Order: sequence, then structure tokens, then C-alpha cells
Amino acid sequence: STSNEWYLTGVQMEVGTQATPFEHLSAGEELALCRRYYLHIPRTQGIIMNGYNANSVYGWYNWPVEMRTAPTNEYLIAAGATGAAIYGNNSAPTINSTSWNYLTSHHGQLYFGGSFTQGASYHFDATPAAGFSSLSAEL
Repeated sequence: STSNEWYLTGVQMEVGTQATPFEHLSAGEELALCRRYYLHIPRTQGIIMNGYNANSVYGWYNWPVEMRTAPTNEYLIAAGATGAAIYGNNSAPTINSTSWNYLTSHHGQLYFGGSFTQGASYHFDATPAAGFSSLSAEL
């Protein structure tokens, strides 16, 4: 017969002979658990950055959930990408390089190279079209 398909949902597989209560997690809870292993940040608005010297700025970004361990960078917006801009000190300087300078399970330190003013404050924005970053803390 061509109608030998059947569908199953709401099943929990167990190892061993002892059954445990069924876990009902909301979609939000499942997403937060997944983000411990992989985090895609499509956009950002207003990451505060400080002029470290004439050639660089640094700023911190906090993850929405604590990751399993310090992640590795899978993707970070490229310097000069359309939809990314940094503003401050009455200007919109050009970004020459981007990198995560320091990554922990809670947050990361963002580094941009370019022409900046030491001690000045800046803020960085990235649109969803540009994308911002993807991080992985896989096993």
C-alpha cells in the first residue's frame, strides 16, 4: 500500500529501563538551551565602544544567554560591510578591520581598527541585511 505512513509526536526516548517524567519545554526555553551551543546575532544597535587609541576602538557585547563555554567566532561582520556603521566624536569613521578580541561564555570584547580619537565614545550599529556575528560553543 502507498498509505503506510504514520506520524508520531510527543515521544521521549530514554536510555535504560527507568522512565522519567515527560519534559514539556516552551519554544523559548528550547531556543535558550540551543543558544548555549550556537548563537547567531543578526543585528545590533548601539554597542558602546571606546577609542583606545588613534587606530582602534573596543566595546563589550553581552550574549542573550550564557553559552556552554567560551565560543569560537564563526562569522563577524566584515569591515566596510553595507549596513554597518560606527558613529561618534561628531563623525562616522571608516572601519578597516573587525575581530572579537576576547570571548567568554557571558560576553565578548569587540575590536575595530580604523581612524578614531583616543578616549572618545562611539556606538556601532549593524542591520539584519549586513548580519553581525555567529558564535559556536559546540562540544
